[in-house]
Amino acid sequence: MTDAEIREKVVSYRKVHQNFGIWQRLRTESADVKYVALYLSTGPMSHPVGIYHLSFSVMLDHLAFRQPGRRRLRDALARLELVGEATYDHETAPALVPRVAAEQIGPELTTSDRRHKWVCRQLLTVSGSWLIRLWLTTYGRRDNIPPDLCERLEKYAKPFLL
Repeated sequence: MTDAEIREKVVSYRKVHQNFGIWQRLRTESADVKYVALYLSTGPMSHPVGIYHLSFSVMLDHLAFRQPGRRRLRDALARLELVGEATYDHETAPALVPRVAAEQIGPELTTSDRRHKWVCRQLLTVSGSWLIRLWLTTYGRRDNIPPDLCERLEKYAKPFLL
């Protein structure tokens, strides 16, 4: 898949500027890796908080990979994890795109910000995954996530396994 084909497919989800952060950071990666990264950041199931549920089969369907699609998608996800752009939990199905919250929500949230409750509600939808711990480590204090909510989220999160 060429870069032009990637841009054409992603346009049907959200408009992406040429200087979009992920595009620049993944300049040397394969077209599949760029395509999956852009999909995870801007696709119809994505969320500005950067962590959301997304089943592998839905991803495979949305991306319309030709045969052997499963292997190509798994390889692209593995490469994105290796370069630190995205993490996918195959067991519980959430995806984490670490830099999305910083890029789409902004510098930080205060408790008086209207988006604060919205962010907290989104976090509760993915509380069963170990990825929630990674998100809280990066953004929990910055976005003033209440300590009792952090404890509740971490209580139900599966242990982080390497």
